Amino acid sequence: MFFCHLCFSTVLQHHLRMDAPDAAEPEAFLPTLCEMLLCLGDWPSPSLDTAAILEPVLARDVSALVVRACNAPNSLNNTASKSSTKSAKDGSLQPEQLVFALRRDALMTSRLMRYLEEMARATQQPRNLISEPLAYGSKRVDLRTKKELVLGGAKIKQLRALLGELNPRLRAPEDEEVAARRLRLDRLTRAMTVAQYEVFSQRRSTPLSCLGRRRVGDLASRGKATPSVNSTSAWLLRCWPAGALQPTPATRQLLLFLLREMAALLLDAALLVRAEQPGQAQREDKLPKESVRPEHVREAVRRLQLARGPGHDTLLIL
Repeated sequence: MFFCHLCFSTVLQHHLRMDAPDAAEPEAFLPTLCEMLLCLGDWPSPSLDTAAILEPVLARDVSALVVRACNAPNSLNNTASKSSTKSAKDGSLQPEQLVFALRRDALMTSRLMRYLEEMARATQQPRNLISEPLAYGSKRVDLRTKKELVLGGAKIKQLRALLGELNPRLRAPEDEEVAARRLRLDRLTRAMTVAQYEVFSQRRSTPLSCLGRRRVGDLASRGKATPSVNSTSAWLLRCWPAGALQPTPATRQLLLFLLREMAALLLDAALLVRAEQPGQAQREDKLPKESVRPEHVREAVRRLQLARGPGHDTLLIL
């Protein structure tokens, strides 16, 4: 029953030290990033070496995206203030500013808005009807907790209207990446045993903000009492630009979604690189024997850099 959990835990036990790194250090986020990759379909056991290559790429893009958002025009701040939110008056980073930073990326903005709209529809259901996790793209949230559902329908309509004003010609292309990702996950889960699928779906239903909320050293020290740390929040704080406005809960929710989408993009590229290697043809009724390796990720990042070209502040967002 616990095959997937034991397989994943073996990797962490091999790499984690008894004296776990401070939560603000990049290394503390790597086990959480491994869990994220596993949820995205990197079966059976993402390595910390692979996560160590992805982490600085993600940190750079998140930091650059926050800088873009902080440089949004003052008119956006005035719009946010009209929504009568206390955080807007306090000078926090608003969702409107994040939408401004994403305004040129039709694919990412369409994913973000659809995610928010599906979340808003879910909150309108009676509580006793919310029994299954909601999935969109690479994001999966357990609606029974509703801890991340902080944006209402009126706010989402406001963001969509703002996006139309910022870029009226913006049209979302057909999202073939999400369709291919869902197909890959469907094939993966069909090849799992009942026990493997139970553990995998449990991981997938865990909000990203809770993936790193574990006792540091649990896997290494086998349950010895140690402080509880949310490595995702600590990592986000570490890569936050100096002097930048602090995010509101709603803005943080959007950043977490974008973080997982960016990780999914990198994993998709790495899986394509692996598929090109000799002998890597994968039968649909069989589970992969190994996760992507560091060399696959390095080549994927190299190709993305070539496609993006020089002079850009981000690699994964237009």
